[in-house]
Amino acid sequence: MNETRRIIVNYTDIANALGSQPMMTISRKLAKASNDQDQMTRLALLKSGIDALKDCELDPGVLSSPEHPVGALLQSFIAKKIAEKKQLTTLRHGNLKVPMDQDDWMRWILAFVKFMPKSIRPRPFLPPPAAPESVPNDLRVAMLGDWGSGLYGAPPCSASIAKSGYDLLLHLGDVYYVGDADEVQEHFLGFWPKIQGTKPISRALMGNHEAYAGGGGYFDLILKQFEQSSSVFALQNDHFLLVGLDTGYGHFAAWDFLWDKGAHIDRFDPGLTHDQEIWLAQMITAAGSRKVVLFSHHQPFSLFEKPGSKLQQQLQPLLTARKISAWYWGHEHRAIFYDQHQTWGFFGRCLGHGGFPYFRDEFSDESIEPLKDGQHVFRVKAGSASTPGGRVLDGSNPYVYESGKRFGPHGYAALELADTQLQEILYAPDGTELYRRTLPV
Repeated sequence: MNETRRIIVNYTDIANALGSQPMMTISRKLAKASNDQDQMTRLALLKSGIDALKDCELDPGVLSSPEHPVGALLQSFIAKKIAEKKQLTTLRHGNLKVPMDQDDWMRWILAFVKFMPKSIRPRPFLPPPAAPESVPNDLRVAMLGDWGSGLYGAPPCSASIAKSGYDLLLHLGDVYYVGDADEVQEHFLGFWPKIQGTKPISRALMGNHEAYAGGGGYFDLILKQFEQSSSVFALQNDHFLLVGLDTGYGHFAAWDFLWDKGAHIDRFDPGLTHDQEIWLAQMITAAGSRKVVLFSHHQPFSLFEKPGSKLQQQLQPLLTARKISAWYWGHEHRAIFYDQHQTWGFFGRCLGHGGFPYFRDEFSDESIEPLKDGQHVFRVKAGSASTPGGRVLDGSNPYVYESGKRFGPHGYAALELADTQLQEILYAPDGTELYRRTLPV
């Protein structure tokens, strides 16, 4: 599947097929179809998933996917059923129109409820590498966050990276809808930058969406193609230690959490597995005077979304000792360049704007700084003692077609390591340089 064959499944499609109160229709059918003792729990889970689809939908014709395993899995399940029908018409620049046949949709949803497992069996956590992999002192790194959509700015980002040439290509996590084998192949590996004449190191972190389906696409396909031994990694030269953390693995517990807590997942707090905590401390101790740069899918703090309370707690000894120089993450669909943390000393950057559509924020009193290519950043004040202020990328998105003025820009970032210097660059999808800074690390 390529960009012209992407099937969009949103809440509006369900409502159009089943009526304005789809759960009422589904409940009546379920009451007749099964006497499963877990039926009420399954129904509650389905309702929470459909509610999550409704809450996250930005535009019926634009890709969306909730931070909820049932909602995301339902999208993926129905998209595959739609593809099997092969009776689709083009909608909006190559996306595919969903057939509104109530009988089909009801069969699909009932089949999904039957399929819905009490617990998805995760792939086993792979041991972290015993020692960092050596990389050159002069190193160019391209970073993509929340890029696995196969749509909008994601393909242009890939093409621009492929033209420029890098030593390390890094994905900060999330392949949509749930990163199963088909979606990984079609929306991720099929678009991963291919640089002619060289074979850069490729590394990928696992996001929550890959975990929703058990991580099979990530562990079986991405890690294998990238020759990556674990969902965490460490790269080192004479001056820097680069560490990729797995904050997505804990989402494997989401199914059990849902069943135990009655379909509520809003309190789920991502963090590290215990062996990662030990491994990270050992890597940093062994690194000596090298500057440490972390990469993860989830955020340690945020001006707009939930703070990473568990991450802060787990890394507290390293943070208070100011062992971290910079930290890059995704998950939140924005590009945010935070000020240096007053207490912990590191520079935090959110780069979750690689290819997933998101509405632009509304700013009023904050100061604006123009960038190139018609883009700009807004200055935002600190949110709390643990969340510094920063600059938020803003501007229209020509890759979301008719709705582009409503959606924030896509893009990618790069790091250039030259001996002891660390320079970061922000790019538009077409490769236009928007921002460049040498960090005082």
